[in-house]
Amino acid sequence: GMEITAADVAPQSFVIVDQHHMVDKRNVDMIRDAAPGITIIRMPHTHHRPVITIAGSALASRLFRAAMAGDAQDLGRQTALARRASAHRSYHLFRAAAARHPAWAVGIFRREAARMVADEATNAKTLYHKLLRRLAAQTARGGDFIVAVAWAEAAVAAATDEASRVLAQSGLAAFLLRKGQASGQAEDVTSAIAAARAALVTAPSHRPALRVLATALGVAGAFAEAAATMRHVLALDPADPSGQHALALYLIHNRDRPGAIAAARAAVAQMPDNLAFQKRLAGAEAMRP
Repeated sequence: GMEITAADVAPQSFVIVDQHHMVDKRNVDMIRDAAPGITIIRMPHTHHRPVITIAGSALASRLFRAAMAGDAQDLGRQTALARRASAHRSYHLFRAAAARHPAWAVGIFRREAARMVADEATNAKTLYHKLLRRLAAQTARGGDFIVAVAWAEAAVAAATDEASRVLAQSGLAAFLLRKGQASGQAEDVTSAIAAARAALVTAPSHRPALRVLATALGVAGAFAEAAATMRHVLALDPADPSGQHALALYLIHNRDRPGAIAAARAAVAQMPDNLAFQKRLAGAEAMRP
């Protein structure tokens, strides 16, 4: 019996709401069902707390005067000006864009970073870093490794702590390696090795960085170090048939027949129907003793 009824609502009432917030929208719809005469003042991208955008005695006084005068147009104008000037609104606009239009989100952050970070430092900066990493991954999937590397470099610069920096550096190493493999540019592979090593300085057992490093070393022809790095990966995750498969290749190049056979057999044992694994094993067994 605690629901709002028509008797609870003043004859002239204004409700300020972000109707993109579904819980608040549902509540306002129920209030409007009980009191159809209310006036809705929309505050998009202010989420559950539009009050933050209109806090302050001077603005509140102007809003109350407009409401008491029944001036919905002035009330709407005042709240719109407050919304556009609000870091809170910028942050939630940034969050919405991050989900649907990542490039727009980057532009919003770069344009309004100072007030966003001052308002909600951790959330804004962390979300920006994640967005840059996602943009790099999306761009790489499209085959544009030059732009993917640029986004990844921005993610490294935007890292907020050691953990996020390791993730960003590992991602950068992966995109540099793919760029080098696509273009045949040795300097990209060298840069990939450097980025992976930078990640491993902070997190020596970070498997993605170790795998990129092993692959990049193999591409660069440093097969002994590539094999040692892949053994580190396998020590962390023994049930990794693709790692055993790669290790066998590095050992073949390093003329380690017994080691190559053992690694290739381990890969085939875990995935006996994989033709590539079977071929690698046959190649190891065909090596001269």
